[in-house]
Amino acid sequence: MRTKSSYRIYQVNALLKEEIGKILLYEMRDPRLEGTGITEVRTSKDLQHAQVFFTCPGDKEDPRVVMEALDHSAGHIRHVLGQQVRLKYIPELRFTIDDSYDRADRILEILQHVDLGHEEEKSSDGGL
Repeated sequence: MRTKSSYRIYQVNALLKEEIGKILLYEMRDPRLEGTGITEVRTSKDLQHAQVFFTCPGDKEDPRVVMEALDHSAGHIRHVLGQQVRLKYIPELRFTIDDSYDRADRILEILQHVDLGHEEEKSSDGGL
């Protein structure tokens, strides 16, 4: 069960995720940010800080270059947010590379190469 304050944070996180994504898509002209997606926003309980997780397209340059561009643009993104959303305070933005998709891909790749021994059981049972 969510408390009233945790529900509020959940709503703010969802709003910030959507709006930052729109800002990156429609407002930013930096070519390093093309195709960058916002996957999650985690706002502090006091709504003063927000950790913004992002991903880059697979063929994109080094994600650290994108993070540098986002960090450089954080003030502008925050300013535009202030014009587009109704919040008492617009949180400071801190960008973090979301590598969860890469980790999931690596796990799937490992699982595809794991031999569970089921094939041997089927072939040995077939002779009975």
